[in-house]
Amino acid sequence: MCGIWFSSGFSNISNKQLEIVSHRGPDYCNMIKISNSIAIGHNRLSIIDLNPRSNQPMFSKDKNHIIVFNGEIYNYLELRDELEKLGHVFYSTGDTEVLLHSYLQWGKNCLHKFNGMFVFLIFEKSTNKIFVARDRFGIKPIYFYQDGDKIAFGSEIKQFTTLKGFKPKININRAVDFISWKIFNHTNETMFENVYQLRGGQYIEISIKSINGSLLNNVDTWYSYNNLMDVEQNTFDEEQNIINFRNYLKKSVELRLRSDVPIATALSGGIDSSSLCSLVENISPNSQTVFSSRSKNPELDEYAFAKDVIYKNNIKAHHQFFVEQKNIFDEIEDVVWYNDEPIASTSIVAQSKLFKKISSEKFKVVLNGQGADEVIGTYGQINPFYNELKNKGLISRLFREVYLYNQNNNFVYRILRTIKQLLTSNSNNLFPNSSIDIINRSYLNNKLNPHNYLASEMGLDINASLKDYNIFILYTSSLPMLLQYDDRTSMRYSVESRVPYLDYKFVENVMSISSLLKINNGVNKYILRQSLKDIIPNNIYNRRTKLGYATDQLAWSKLELKKEMIDRIKSACYNYSFINENKINYLLTNYEKPGFNSICWRIVIFDIWAQRYGVV
Repeated sequence: MCGIWFSSGFSNISNKQLEIVSHRGPDYCNMIKISNSIAIGHNRLSIIDLNPRSNQPMFSKDKNHIIVFNGEIYNYLELRDELEKLGHVFYSTGDTEVLLHSYLQWGKNCLHKFNGMFVFLIFEKSTNKIFVARDRFGIKPIYFYQDGDKIAFGSEIKQFTTLKGFKPKININRAVDFISWKIFNHTNETMFENVYQLRGGQYIEISIKSINGSLLNNVDTWYSYNNLMDVEQNTFDEEQNIINFRNYLKKSVELRLRSDVPIATALSGGIDSSSLCSLVENISPNSQTVFSSRSKNPELDEYAFAKDVIYKNNIKAHHQFFVEQKNIFDEIEDVVWYNDEPIASTSIVAQSKLFKKISSEKFKVVLNGQGADEVIGTYGQINPFYNELKNKGLISRLFREVYLYNQNNNFVYRILRTIKQLLTSNSNNLFPNSSIDIINRSYLNNKLNPHNYLASEMGLDINASLKDYNIFILYTSSLPMLLQYDDRTSMRYSVESRVPYLDYKFVENVMSISSLLKINNGVNKYILRQSLKDIIPNNIYNRRTKLGYATDQLAWSKLELKKEMIDRIKSACYNYSFINENKINYLLTNYEKPGFNSICWRIVIFDIWAQRYGVV
């Protein structure tokens, strides 16, 4: 895991473009000036092949190609064997050299051979061509900025603030989406005007001597949601699907245990992290160190579940710690600086503290359960599954699922509400098309909620297909935002976060599985529970609740932070033209209600971010 830089046309390039992201790679830093106007640089966090021979930027044998790479190619050993049979000779034992030789052998088609999380940029000196690509699901970040024929690529947006002439400006369209709908990273745009990103599965191949127009016009796609839509449902029975599911997940974890430094595991006590922790112990007994964050609020503390996983697997090395709220607004300011863009809630502060603890115990790598909800789960939206059953004529199964899912959750009310929803047309939007009315009308997107119109543009029926819904939240809605949080909160402390649930072979296998095995008898993630029921504790197998990195955000704003929150809300609302000043009292009157409270926190956090970055 590292930080990268490439620029062409800018004259004031020095180590400062790397120093500002030194947290991404404190083990080695090198900026190379290829010419007066071309520079390529790298910060290294050493994980595979700790020897300096794997430092970057790395040159090909003939010195014509130069690579900078952030991430991991987990199947690099298999690719190295394949390349050696083709005559390639290697001088290191790391994955960077394998990646470079893969490109030299197969060109851009090498992308389809990689199993990993990655961003890399290769500069070919003889042709002045650059090739830059991002992994399938956008686990690792890459941004670019353009000023005429001058271009720059970096791992974090803050690197561009070191460029002479760069003036940070708010991208109002994305700001409105974030505040109103709690979404960003759903386009190539960022919260900064004129700063863009490659999204998951995209690449750019261009000669820096013939840039004509926007780099956006040169963005191509090598893997997308269409690859998952094209996966056909398999014909295996339940038993074989369960076997396949476990095998794919186990192989994913095995690959992500490849490292030349120790690996930790994040354990919350939920089904996702508990499954990973148990699987790691099954694969490599007595090898892992587990970290669990705790809350002093009993309603938010999951440690009882985590403890059962530890005892079940006889895990000896375990760290638990309490996440406390002290100077929350100062902590938010620190987190948004490292995140580059606003965070949606204070839960990201708690997530950051987990990685801080892991780093303090001298770990560079951690496995976590990010992505499981998007790939296997429902993220709280059960209606796509119900509507799918209705459309397939599986009425008895439908009513059984409604009954069993709701039997312990305000039983009668929930069942009646669900039946009422099912009697309405499938054409109803899954997400509401109206938000809390605080945005000036002149700034509102006529297409309203981006969740709904983007799904429609992608050809996804997120209201009546669980598979389509999973693809949407994986590629557009929640996961891109969460992956950014995961990358920044971990790399802030020089920790590489690995996400086994996003192994592309595992994901494609899940997409081939019937929805009837993902939710069964009112149980979410049924196939995950069944595939690992012999190694996870019974109370994890039977657990239905989910917390994540939960904080007392609502309670804080009602009690000890109330006065400061109200002052900050007032100040923030007056600072931005797209917020309707006439709606401030309406917002403050209702701000203790959950929906209003969430949007108030986003407004306050947005303002903290804007002040920190000096955007206008």
